[in-house]
Amino acid sequence: MSSLAIVLMIVFTGPATARDSACVAEDLCESSADPCLISTDFDLEDGCLFDFGSRGVVLERGVLLHPDDGSVSLRAGSLTIERYAGFQGREAGESGGLLTIELEGDLVSEGNIRLQGQPSGGSLQIETGGSITLSKGSVSAGGPVRSANGGQIGFKAEGDIFIGAPLDALGARRGLDVAQD
Repeated sequence: MSSLAIVLMIVFTGPATARDSACVAEDLCESSADPCLISTDFDLEDGCLFDFGSRGVVLERGVLLHPDDGSVSLRAGSLTIERYAGFQGREAGESGGLLTIELEGDLVSEGNIRLQGQPSGGSLQIETGGSITLSKGSVSAGGPVRSANGGQIGFKAEGDIFIGAPLDALGARRGLDVAQD
């Protein structure tokens, strides 16, 4: 019986699906799309800038993975992260990496942003010309174990900042910076 179960599991599970790599905004959606709707998983390459100009970006479903110890920047008019979407750093690297988000308008998130790393957490920097609303999901830049260094989470907004989601930058050292202009 156990041999049959293993064979069935292999048949139903199938091979792992490869993700597309991306390094510019046009890798994620057409340059004319406004808003840019992203609904699939992508690996974001190290050192890349995703510049959407004044267009809005909606992460509908899917996960944008950024590289171990790497940095990724996103510029847009606005960003909406829906419930089953988010950014995920790979936990295998030395740190959770750096994700910088610069927006002309608002950030609204119900999804997750996880930049955990080993032995140190990552760094998340968000700056908006509008408001920041984190109503659900979570934001984590901590180290996954207590001996790891914590990460850094920074918010700066010209409008209101509403944080209704858990924030985690825990580790042996941690940091959280919230600024409102």
